[in-house]
Amino acid sequence: MFADEQREVEEPEQPELKNPQGRISMVSGMDVFGWIAAVVGAVGAVLFIASLIRTIRANPDTRIPFSRNPPVTPAGFIAMRSIGAGLLVFGGVALTNAHGTWSMIVVVGVVLVTLAVNTVHNHRLTVTANH
Repeated sequence: MFADEQREVEEPEQPELKNPQGRISMVSGMDVFGWIAAVVGAVGAVLFIASLIRTIRANPDTRIPFSRNPPVTPAGFIAMRSIGAGLLVFGGVALTNAHGTWSMIVVVGVVLVTLAVNTVHNHRLTVTANH
């Protein structure tokens, strides 16, 4: 009687092992999401940096403050910076599952690049004013 019960309680077959294509399509879907997140993050980075470049071009002889808006703000400056920052962070967070903390390091790197560009612009004005 015990032998019959053991035969009835066999484990069900796993369809994943019989159909490897199901797993491949699932991996492809994650890859597609990763690429979409990467593109969204890249678009955000471009918008974020482009807003700073437009601001520097609008204020060639004026220091750009870090804590408030510059004296001359180009049209769409706030929208570009806000949308760019949002897309950049969204892309970085979405890529965290695939790439871990490296995606957030890229986000911080873009922000540091914009701070460096702003610092160089302000320092250039200080040096030319002293000479």
